[in-house]
Amino acid sequence: MNKKISITALLFLIGTLHTMVFSFIQFPGTFIDEDISQDPILYKGILYLFTVGVSCFHQPISRQFGLKNVLLLGLLGNIIGLLLLFIHHYLEHPVYHFSLYLSMAFFGAAMLSVVNSLVTYIIIEFPAKSVTAITAMFIFLNFGLMLTPIALNAAVSIGMTWSTFFVVMILLMFSMLAVKMLFFEPQYPKEYDHLRSGTLIWKEMHRRLALYVLAVFLYSLIESTFSLWGAQMLIARAPLNIAEYAISVFWIFMIIGQLLFMVPLYYLQPRKIFYFLMPMLIGALLYIPEQSQLSKISYGLAIGGMGCAVIYPIVLSLLEMEIIQASLVNRHVHYLPLIDTAVSFLMAAYLLGSAVVDIWTNIVPNAVPSHYFYLAIGLVIAITLLMYYLNKTRTVSSGIKGTFLRRD
Repeated sequence: MNKKISITALLFLIGTLHTMVFSFIQFPGTFIDEDISQDPILYKGILYLFTVGVSCFHQPISRQFGLKNVLLLGLLGNIIGLLLLFIHHYLEHPVYHFSLYLSMAFFGAAMLSVVNSLVTYIIIEFPAKSVTAITAMFIFLNFGLMLTPIALNAAVSIGMTWSTFFVVMILLMFSMLAVKMLFFEPQYPKEYDHLRSGTLIWKEMHRRLALYVLAVFLYSLIESTFSLWGAQMLIARAPLNIAEYAISVFWIFMIIGQLLFMVPLYYLQPRKIFYFLMPMLIGALLYIPEQSQLSKISYGLAIGGMGCAVIYPIVLSLLEMEIIQASLVNRHVHYLPLIDTAVSFLMAAYLLGSAVVDIWTNIVPNAVPSHYFYLAIGLVIAITLLMYYLNKTRTVSSGIKGTFLRRD
C-alpha cells in the first residue's frame, strides 16, 4: 500500500479513537459521571484549562520536541489518563481525588496535542486540497464523538463498563507504534528558522487571526448548544439508554453533512457554502425549543448537525489561504510553522467554546435549555457578520486551487 495512503488512513483512525477518549469525560449521563459527580465543575475546569493552555503553546512545544513526538506524547497522555481513572475508581473513590485531578490534566494536555498534530499532518500531505482533507479528518473526529454514547451504552448493557477502557488502551498503544514506524518529521531549513516562532502572524496578521479565533469560538458555542443542551433536552424526555442513542443523531448528521459537502467544497469557494449553512442553523435553533417529543427534537438536531458540518474546516481553510498567500508574497515558502500556529489557536478557541457550554450545563443543571437555543440564534448572526467582514476585507483569493507546499 502507498505510504501516503497508509499514513492518511492512520491519521483518520487515530482521530476517531482520540475523540472517543475525550468524549468519555464530556458526555453526560455515563457511568464515569459517578466518579466526578461530587464536583464536576472543578474536574472539568482542570480538563479545559490544560486543553486550551497546551493548545496555545502547541507551536513552540512542537518546535522544541518535534511534531511527531508531540503526537506520541498526546497519545501517551490518553493512556496515562485512563490508568489514573482506573486508580481513582478502584482505590480512591469516593474519599480521595488526587488521581482524578491528574487524569483531567493528562486528558486535557493530550486533547489538542493530538488534534493539532493530526490537522497539521493533513495540511502537509494535502496542501492543494486542504479544505476537503480537513473536512475528511473532522468526519472521523466526529465519528468518535458519535460512537461514544453508543459504545458506552452497549458496555453497560453487557456489564463491561470500566473493562472497555482496557480495549481502548490497547488500541492507543498500537496507534503509538504505528506513528513511531510510519510518520515523518517535517524538516525546517536553518535559514528559515526565524519563521518557526510565527513571526509573520504576530507582525502582519495578528488582528485577522484574532477575528478568526473569535469566529471559531462563536461557532463552538453554537455547536455545543446543539450537542450538550440538546443532550439535556433528550435526557429529560426519555430513558437514559434511549436518549444516548438519540444524542448520536446530531453527530451522525454532521458526518453525513461533511460527506455531502466535500464535493461542492472541492469545486466552489468555501465562503459560499458557509453562507448557505447559516439559515439552516437558525431554522434548527428556532425549531428545537418548541418540541417536546423525542423524535422531533432528534429531527431538529439532525438539521443542526447538517448545518454545523463544515463550518470549522471552512474557517480554518480561509485563514490557511491567507497565511499561505501572505507567506509567498513575502518569499517565505516554508510556512508550515505559521499554519501550525494558526491551527493551535483556532483549536484552542473551539475547545474554549465547548468548555463554556459544558461547564455551564453543570453549573445550572436545571436550567431551561430552550433559552440557550434562542440565544444561539444571536451567535449565528454574529458569526455571519464577522465572516462577511473577513471575506470582504481579504487581500487574496479565497479559492483553494493551485496552492502548494514545498518540503525541502
